[in-house]
Amino acid sequence: MPDAPTFVVRAFEANYTAAGAVERILALTVGCGQCGTTSSCGGSQLIHLPGGALFRCESCGSHQAISHARLDASALPAAPRAELARMHSRTPVVTLRS
Repeated sequence: MPDAPTFVVRAFEANYTAAGAVERILALTVGCGQCGTTSSCGGSQLIHLPGGALFRCESCGSHQAISHARLDASALPAAPRAELARMHSRTPVVTLRS
């Protein structure tokens, strides 16, 4: 197998489980190791896979799967993530009606 270009995740947005683990990737900003550019994509531009998403460089077309586990490892430690998830679950829901 030829060497795959290395992608560096610069930023991401995700949905999290109650335990604080990444459940679904919403947006990624990634540095491409093939051409050196930084690209961002989200929503319909990501190809969602079980356990991650497929990212494609806008400039050169290189692609790589980015796993939820990789993002979990690069984010906050598990204890603070779990605490944030608990805080969000206690946040009141407000419905505005006109």
